[in-house]
Amino acid sequence: MDKILKKLPIVATVALLVAGAFLFAGCEKEKKTEENKKISTTEISLSMDCIYDRLECEKLVEINSQGEFDNLFSGCNGLGTDIDFQKQTLFLIYGISMQCVLGKDIIFEKIENNYQLTLKIHQGDCHSVEKWNAFFVTEKINSNVSYSINLVQ
Repeated sequence: MDKILKKLPIVATVALLVAGAFLFAGCEKEKKTEENKKISTTEISLSMDCIYDRLECEKLVEINSQGEFDNLFSGCNGLGTDIDFQKQTLFLIYGISMQCVLGKDIIFEKIENNYQLTLKIHQGDCHSVEKWNAFFVTEKINSNVSYSINLVQ
C-alpha cells in the first residue's frame, strides 16, 4: 500500500501534463483556424453626395469592376476611387441608428464557401438618428458566393 501511495503523486503529475498538452494543442489549432478565416479589410472614404440614395439600408453591396461602380453611382459628383478592381472587391453597407454612433468594428470572414460580415456599431447615450456606413475593400472575391450579415448595435 505504501508503494502505491508513493507513486500516486507521480501518476497524478504525469496525467496533468498529458491533459495540459492536449488542452494547449487544441487551443493552438483552433486559434490558427480562426486566423485563417479572417479576411483583411481596408476602410475607404467616399463622398456622401448621393451614396445613400443608391443603396438599400442594411444590404451589403459587392462591386467587382469599375463599370459596376460607375453604373451604380452614375450622376454622383465627387465619388472618385483609387480601387484596383482587378485585384480588389469593394463592399458597401449602411444603416440607421437611433443613438449617436461612436465607431464601428468590421469583421469579414470566410467560413467554408460563404462569407460573413459582422459589424459592431458602437453607440453612445445620446438620442439622435444617425446613419452609419462601412465602405471597405478586400482581396478580389468571386461574384458567385453567398454572404451573411451579423449586425450588432
